[in-house]
Amino acid sequence: MKDGEQKHTFHLPLGEATITLEDVAVQLGLPIDGESITGVSSSDLVTLCDYLLGSVPPKMVYKGNNIKLSWLNSEFQYLPYYANDVMVAQHA
Repeated sequence: MKDGEQKHTFHLPLGEATITLEDVAVQLGLPIDGESITGVSSSDLVTLCDYLLGSVPPKMVYKGNNIKLSWLNSEFQYLPYYANDVMVAQHA
């Protein structure tokens, strides 16, 4: 490691440990295989959010193609008990 580089590890009595992709999957219950959910789109943000999330963010929570995570968290933190497959995908 070069001088000035940061190393993102936990320092434990038995040594150093870093978080792996498997740790994320187990602790958060997120799948780590399958198709990627990132990519480039030529659609505007409002249209894309309406299509993918079923909800349009208020103008004050987005700028350009950036959405505040606080809005996403407040809108999609809890899945309604009556959720269908589409709502599950939108919340995921």
